[in-house]
Amino acid sequence: IGVYDLNSPLNSVPDYYGENRGWGDVEFMDYDPIRGLIYFAQWHGGNAGIIVNDISDLNNIVQTGQTRNYDYCRGVHYSNDVVYCSTGHMGLIAHSFINDELIPASIVPIGQSQGHGTWGIDVVGDIAYAIATDDGLVTIDFSNPSAPLILGSVPELEDVYARDVEIVGNIAYVAVRNLGIASVDI
Repeated sequence: IGVYDLNSPLNSVPDYYGENRGWGDVEFMDYDPIRGLIYFAQWHGGNAGIIVNDISDLNNIVQTGQTRNYDYCRGVHYSNDVVYCSTGHMGLIAHSFINDELIPASIVPIGQSQGHGTWGIDVVGDIAYAIATDDGLVTIDFSNPSAPLILGSVPELEDVYARDVEIVGNIAYVAVRNLGIASVDI
C-alpha cells in the first residue's frame, strides 16, 4: 500500500507498507473507515475477487478475508456495511460480513444483479450505479440484496468504453476511455 502525505501533495513521495503478496493484479480499492479495512479488487485469474485487509496498523497489515472465483473483479465499493464487486460477466455482487469472532472482517456474497461487462461502481444508500459494457450506466436497487431490482439504464453510454462512475448529488460523472468525462443527470 502506498501512502502519500497530502499536506504537501506536489512533493509527496509514497511510503509503502505491507508485503507484496501477489497484489500485481490489484487495480481498484475502497476504504471502510469504521472498521479500518481496505477492500482490493483482484483483477483476474484464479484469485479474482475481493481481498480484505486490516490497515488499522500500517506496520502490521493483515489480510482478514478474500472472495474468489469471479471471472473478473473490476471494481469494488463499500457502503452501509455492504461491499460491492463489479465483475466481467457475473454482474454486480453484494457481500456482507460474517459474524464470526475468529474472522471478524471476512465477507460472503449475499446477492447478485446480473449484467455483462460491469466495470466501475458507486453506491448511494441502497442504490448502486454500475457501468456495464452492454447496458451503459445501470441503476440497481439493493435494498433487498438477495433480490436486487434494476431500475433503469442510460444506454447512450454502452459500447463507448465507460470505465468508472462517481455520483455527486444528482449527477453521475462517468469516466469514458479516450473521450474524458461524461455527465448524466440522474
